[in-house]
Amino acid sequence: MSTDTTTDSPRYSTMDLEDCGAFYLQEIAQQMRADGLDPDHETPPYAWLSDHYRGFIAHLSRNFNRSPGDFYAEIGVPPNDDEDNSPFAFVDDQATRQALESYLRELRDRQGRAESTVATRRSVLRRYVETYQQVNDTDDLLSPLQSEQGNETISSDRSIPSFSIRLGPPR
Repeated sequence: MSTDTTTDSPRYSTMDLEDCGAFYLQEIAQQMRADGLDPDHETPPYAWLSDHYRGFIAHLSRNFNRSPGDFYAEIGVPPNDDEDNSPFAFVDDQATRQALESYLRELRDRQGRAESTVATRRSVLRRYVETYQQVNDTDDLLSPLQSEQGNETISSDRSIPSFSIRLGPPR
């Protein structure tokens, strides 16, 4: 595991922005895979990146005035070449998929959250749904959230606050 806990690491001092992109693809993406993250569909959560590559974050900020989110957008990660650009394309249950996408739109458009916050939430939700699929053999997250009035399933609009409650408020 490549853990970088210093913010003044000489390891990054000679890297230009192109070198940083190559470093991300060659080292960071590989470490993400080793830690169970999917660099083909998500960027690393900030806390993970900070734990593993704190010096890299400092280098981006100090030398290029870039946040990790700005850097990802500039180098085009995660790649978006799937036919379906949805980060939840792997979710078969249409209602669950729509609720997840609606929740992220709510954060971005109505609450005005930064794209980095939305990206972090997207990453957390993807991992949650993938884990839920493995454990429960389904990706239908909404059916278990049935109302107390019989078998009426909670609508997508009502599931959005449910994601917020379970994940906590965005930062």
